[in-house]
Amino acid sequence: MLYGPALPAFLLLPLPNAWAWALAACIAAALLEGILSGTQIRSRFEELRPRKFALPLWAWSIIGGAYYVFFFFLLRSLLDRRPTPFWTPAALLLSAGLLLSNAYWNWIFFRKKDLFLSFVFFAPYLLLAALLAVALFRLRSSMLGWYILYLAYLVYAACWGHSVWRLNRHS
Repeated sequence: MLYGPALPAFLLLPLPNAWAWALAACIAAALLEGILSGTQIRSRFEELRPRKFALPLWAWSIIGGAYYVFFFFLLRSLLDRRPTPFWTPAALLLSAGLLLSNAYWNWIFFRKKDLFLSFVFFAPYLLLAALLAVALFRLRSSMLGWYILYLAYLVYAACWGHSVWRLNRHS
């Protein structure tokens, strides 16, 4: 549980300076993603046969930025409210799982260059994302509407991942 006398004061919710904790988590996740992605992102995109209606690299950068802005607000909202015994810790763990999984996907796609595994990796990622949606619904989170937009984007991303794998599986 995230509250009670057994925990140190800095772990009790709502956290003082929840925005700072949320910002630190997002910066750490973005740094991890950058480290795992490597420096050859542009060349990786250029070596792939693109799918029709594929987004340019600058658009992916905007989506990535929006992803971290969204998770900042989500984490801040979770850390800045009184917790529920099950759903708040679940939402926090699922959020952390998504942030870490996103960084790991970048390693698979950009460093390992395994298009099939990067596509297959969408299955557990989508499961985590769906479970977080349930947790946000149960918490009556004001972020749920924005999160549903992210889920819609994930459908596009999974289709994109599948088509990139199919178009490039013999190269």
